[in-house]
Order: sequence, then structure tokens, then C-alpha cells
Amino acid sequence: MITPRELGWVAGFLEGEGSFLGNRSAYVGAAQVQREPLDRLQSLLGGKVRPVKSKKVNHSDFFHWTIGGGHAAGVMMCVYPLMSPRRKEQIRKALGHWMTLRVGNKYKVACPKGHPYDEVNTYRLKKRPGLRYCRTCIRESGRLANQKRKSRGVS
Repeated sequence: MITPRELGWVAGFLEGEGSFLGNRSAYVGAAQVQREPLDRLQSLLGGKVRPVKSKKVNHSDFFHWTIGGGHAAGVMMCVYPLMSPRRKEQIRKALGHWMTLRVGNKYKVACPKGHPYDEVNTYRLKKRPGLRYCRTCIRESGRLANQKRKSRGVS
């Protein structure tokens, strides 16, 4: 659990050094020449710290901390009240775009027709265990196919 003091430090650090994006997913990042503040961010919020080689001649190599997806959206929502108007606008734009993105199949609680993804109604292929299918929809499509075949006189 993060303390209010730690949250204040996170908000202050991200105010000065952070970036908030919401293109293909929600994303929070920060870059520093010194690794220590980024390690502290990682210990408080998670994410990854990686070294980056500078592409410019007279610039130092640096470290980059990133966090993405729903976790990044949660970080944005937590620090939002503590941020400047400029950063609040960036967070609003990032979250606004992130909220319009499609949810991945593994996070959905129901199929497109509204049938629940539960233990009884969920079907998974052995070849692709990450994908889920609705047993009710599969049965309905089979019934419809049989009805069409019978109506055309094909047995």
C-alpha cells in the first residue's frame, strides 16, 4: 500500500519528468540519467526500468521507466488530483482515448451477444488457450446451420 507521502512524491516526480499517453494503450513513462528515482518509482508502482543508449552525439545514456495498460490508467487516476492543469489535460486526453479502445477477449465477462463467460459456458481451444468462445453461441450457430440445410432439402 502506497502512503500519501509516497503518492505526493510520485505525483511531483511525474509532474516534472513524466509523460502520459493513451494511443494503443494507457501509458505512463519517465526518463532520467540517474537510475535511483526510477527504481523508486518501480518499487512503488511496478513497471519496468530499462537502459537506453542516446542517439545524439553529446547526450548521456539514460534510463526509462514505463508502465502500461490498466495499471497505467490506475496510476493516472491516482495522481490526477495532485497534478498541474497542463498535466491534468494530458491525463484526461490519455484516459479518454484509452477508454475508447476495445477490451481484450481475456478481460471480457460476456460474449458479444451477452452470454456470460463462466466455467460452464466457456470453450477454449487447446491450440489457442488464450481465446475463449461462448458455448451457447456455438450451439445456436450449429442449430441455425442445420435449419438452413434442412430448408434447402440437403440431409
